[in-house]
Amino acid sequence: TSTPTPTRQADDSPKGPGSPAKGWFLECVVAEGLSSVALSKLPLSLRSIQLEEGANLIGRQHQSEVFDALLQQSSKLSNFISRTHISIEVAPGGIVSATNKSSNPLYWERELVPKEETRHLEAGQTLSFARLEKETHVYFLSFKVHEGHSSGTATASKVRWDVLHEPSLENGRNDDRKWQGRSTSYASTRAVSDRAPSEDSR
Repeated sequence: TSTPTPTRQADDSPKGPGSPAKGWFLECVVAEGLSSVALSKLPLSLRSIQLEEGANLIGRQHQSEVFDALLQQSSKLSNFISRTHISIEVAPGGIVSATNKSSNPLYWERELVPKEETRHLEAGQTLSFARLEKETHVYFLSFKVHEGHSSGTATASKVRWDVLHEPSLENGRNDDRKWQGRSTSYASTRAVSDRAPSEDSR
């Protein structure tokens, strides 16, 4: 008599990074004006942003409480964060990408991302907002990409294409105080003064 072949049970566990059961989130790791201790004491909902499958919008219009809390000691820096600054796409199968929707600075790791360009994201990488100081970009907020769900995080807004028109900074460069390497020029399509970093701050 032959031995019966065992029936394989269906495996309902998540398959790979980026599945809905795992998800992705951003966690702030640098906030100008806040020490690492002060930052860690903020509620998770005020220093993290949960990303859902599909397109997620990041900016002052969508996570105002998060940015207000992180910049509580440097509120003027919110002018360098556009109402809709980043669109992060979480695709099935774990492919995550970020598109800069703003003419204000956005850094992926140490690379400046021009407006409307996209970079692939992996766990452990950082997205940074920067301000202009003497023609140099200085990071004032940095978010690390994490794989998984973080309870209590803020949620990114879903796409509204009517709010994706943002203003600019001009001729900034990478902050060599944050890292050692070649500066990258930042040429915008519009000119604004140092006094007014973004039109959408009005």
